[in-house]
Amino acid sequence: MQILPRGISTRDERLGMTMKQNHSTVDAINQEQIALDLETLRGIEEPEAKISEITMPNYIAITIVHNEEAFIEETIKSVLSQSPQPNLYIVVDDDSTDETPSIIAKYPVLYMKIYEPRLFLGSMNMQRALTKGIERATELVPDWEFLLKVDADSIIPPNYFHQLHSLMGKYPRIGICSGIMKGGKIWKGRASDGAKIYRRECFNEIGGLDRIIHWDTHAILKAYHKGWNVSAFSTIEYEETRTSERQNLYEWYITGLTRFLLGFPLYHTICVGAVYLRKKPYVIGSLMMIMTQLIQILRRQKRPFSKSYYEYVKKYAVWETLIRLRRVYGVMLRR
Repeated sequence: MQILPRGISTRDERLGMTMKQNHSTVDAINQEQIALDLETLRGIEEPEAKISEITMPNYIAITIVHNEEAFIEETIKSVLSQSPQPNLYIVVDDDSTDETPSIIAKYPVLYMKIYEPRLFLGSMNMQRALTKGIERATELVPDWEFLLKVDADSIIPPNYFHQLHSLMGKYPRIGICSGIMKGGKIWKGRASDGAKIYRRECFNEIGGLDRIIHWDTHAILKAYHKGWNVSAFSTIEYEETRTSERQNLYEWYITGLTRFLLGFPLYHTICVGAVYLRKKPYVIGSLMMIMTQLIQILRRQKRPFSKSYYEYVKKYAVWETLIRLRRVYGVMLRR
């Protein structure tokens, strides 16, 4: 099993590897331009998950770890079981203090440790570590075409990448996609954070991952803004071995702050809050999120991104709200 570039050991990142030749290109596929303005978004339906006969591309896989001794072994095994295997699999260690490094050492992956003070917010630590991992992977595999990002508590089936890549070949304007977590749900037009794929052209066009709290949601919004599509395919599932739900009021506060920075209108946050009323800590969490965003609006806090980006997010929020209302209306009619 060869996951490391030729000539690179698990503890040795010497350059000088011989890159494998590009695979033959895919036969011409009809360009199904999925426009992402308000009008055309209404017509998009999730494509049926039929696997195309498509030549496998160059792709890299990255997992970020911080004290993941209880989860990381099964994650690594699942990534190594992919058929085809990634050209390079990097596990980036964000200063673990438990047995995580010794577990990683048992497997043929490229181990990369970050020696920097950890930031207060965990998601920003992940963004920093993932960005460094991508930079290193690009040095070693400069012609990579797809990035498979798998969280340290996710377990993906052996055909996970193959299925999603085949669908991305069928729909060339999908820039980011995923399956869904077993037993979970995801909003239409989003991708599940635990195990997702980025197309190289899309990743480059959105300028990579920005240093913001919910950087993964921001990447999706930037992709839409640049004319790409984002999908989660419900027929392709993976497992998460721990909960990803917000555990305390502080996390709800951070969500409200981030929604303001990302540009979601207050009415959209109220709709989201209504959806999460039955999530712990029940009503209080939703109210914390809504009130945090309202306070930021009243204080007229500056936001970090371009005017055109925020104008687009307003349109996106309208579309997403209409989709949710249409589904609620459909449920009511069926009763």
